[in-house]
Amino acid sequence: MNKLLASAALALSSLAFTAAAQAAPLQWTLKDVTFDDGGTATGSFVYDADSDTYSNVQLSTTAGSVGGA
Repeated sequence: MNKLLASAALALSSLAFTAAAQAAPLQWTLKDVTFDDGGTATGSFVYDADSDTYSNVQLSTTAGSVGGA
C-alpha cells in the first residue's frame, strides 16, 4: 500500500511540474544557409511556441538559379 501511495504521489507531482512548464521565446539565426539552386538566406527571427507567433523577423535572401529572391 505504501508503494502504491508513493507511486501515485510521484506521478501526480510530475504531472503538476509539466503543466507549469512554459517555453520562452527563442531567437533563431540563419547563417551560411545555401539552397539547392545556389540562393542564400541570412538573418534572424524570434519564435514563441506558447503563442505560436513569430516576431523581429529580419531575413534577407539572394536569388538562385531557379527563382527570384
